[in-house]
Amino acid sequence: MKRQVFVVAAFAFLTVGICSFALGAGSVSDDSASGAADLISMARSGVDEAVLETYIATSPQQYDLSADDIITLKDLGVSSKVIREALVHGRIMDTAEAHQTVREATHDSAAIMQQLTTYSSNAPPADSLNTSLFYESLNPYGNWIEVNGTWCWQPNAEVVNSDWAPYSNRGHWEYSDWGWCWVSDYSWGWAPFHYGRWLRHREYGWCWVPDTQWGPAWVSWRSGSDYSGWAPLPPGARYVDGQGFYDGSTLAGDDYEFGLTPDDYCFVPNNHFCDARPANYIVPAVRTAQVYRSTSAVKNSYSASQGHILNRGLPVDFVSAATGKKITVVTVNGAVVAPGQPILRSIVNGGRLTIYKPAVSEKAPVSPTLIKARFERTPHVVVTRTNLMQREQAAVAQTITAKQTEAQGAKLEQTNLESAARQEMDARKRAELQSEAEVRQMRVQQAESHVTQIRKWSPPVAPVVVPQSRVISRQQPQSRQQVSAQVRSVVQQEAHEELQRKQVMEDMVRKPLSAQPRAVQQRVEPKVNQAR
Repeated sequence: MKRQVFVVAAFAFLTVGICSFALGAGSVSDDSASGAADLISMARSGVDEAVLETYIATSPQQYDLSADDIITLKDLGVSSKVIREALVHGRIMDTAEAHQTVREATHDSAAIMQQLTTYSSNAPPADSLNTSLFYESLNPYGNWIEVNGTWCWQPNAEVVNSDWAPYSNRGHWEYSDWGWCWVSDYSWGWAPFHYGRWLRHREYGWCWVPDTQWGPAWVSWRSGSDYSGWAPLPPGARYVDGQGFYDGSTLAGDDYEFGLTPDDYCFVPNNHFCDARPANYIVPAVRTAQVYRSTSAVKNSYSASQGHILNRGLPVDFVSAATGKKITVVTVNGAVVAPGQPILRSIVNGGRLTIYKPAVSEKAPVSPTLIKARFERTPHVVVTRTNLMQREQAAVAQTITAKQTEAQGAKLEQTNLESAARQEMDARKRAELQSEAEVRQMRVQQAESHVTQIRKWSPPVAPVVVPQSRVISRQQPQSRQQVSAQVRSVVQQEAHEELQRKQVMEDMVRKPLSAQPRAVQQRVEPKVNQAR
């Protein structure tokens, strides 16, 4: 069970500028701008996104979301599906236009984002490249929590989206001169997916523990004839050149699991491993244990060369054969960012992966507690919540009722299908009925998970400080209207894929592992075994 901890966001390098009230100032008269600020405030407070959907559907406001607003919501973990609902509700893009955009949009909407980049914080002075950089940069997009004497960062996305996991949402794999590298679409993704380790806390969910060694991705790998998967390495895992991985003081063998369980892994069909958004094909939780048993650990995944950590993971020829794609090696290029300049989102262009990867010292002269105290003494922009709280609470009540009804309906269907399966004599039909019952079980679990998450949330009584991510065009100068149109186009395509993901997940439950295509994987499986 995850417990939400809402810490007032504090940051030194980021200018906040999208709120409806300023300290000592009156309200903004533009209702659509105020509506955007309210959505961002709600997301930052950690409310489940199902409540956001209800809030939008019942709101009298329009949501004229700018490109910056959209990226900020995405950086806070809000799905494109919910953002699209806000755009449609606000008639910024009506329903017919939205469907037309999806029909006309390229499936490689990442190509649009190649023309744009985003940022959420600025680089510090050279003498401040230490662990406090992580505290400052990540604070607006999550909460720093002290766990057993160690500061950990809980992403806001982990709280908003109960299905969120590291190295899963909003990112993809690229094969680089450092091995398999996770390229995150989050503006803040340069830090927690390349430094430090992740732990899955029983109360807080996924939390990140800072460290100073850069790597392309710190994950454990598993692979099989149908699926491959990865899981974030825990804080005790450290790599020593010439020796291998240690778990604390214990040298880890080839089959060492680091205490990871099947639920820690993300598995995808091998033919979707290199997709621009592999999250759309992640195996649902009800099938994870079964897929885990059908795979084995990929041995000798990591090595070191000239001080570089190489994450070889899945063999390139295996991935190429499984996906039917030629795997191109990209060169990791450390972005040089002058103090005070934006830390831009990681981007692949022209065979180069440009990513901010400074050498960070272990000292932390400024703790999250001091950052918070310093921030509270500084004038800042906030969103007041008097009227917002009433509407939030109404949305919470409506969403709980709707999800409970949804769970009850799916549970009844599950019971009827299980009863029919027990009476069915034909083995094939019985298996189909059992699979449909499992689909209903998954729907029950999803609806109940939303209810549990919503009930744990409490609306903050104090004004909420919200972050502001920024979008920059990498091409010739474009107007803000042009940039916003491009970002909205990406949201439409992503929302379309997110809606399809539900069907993809249910189809995975309906089809047993033995029904998955195996021909391509069988041709290259011996090479994977050799690598192990």
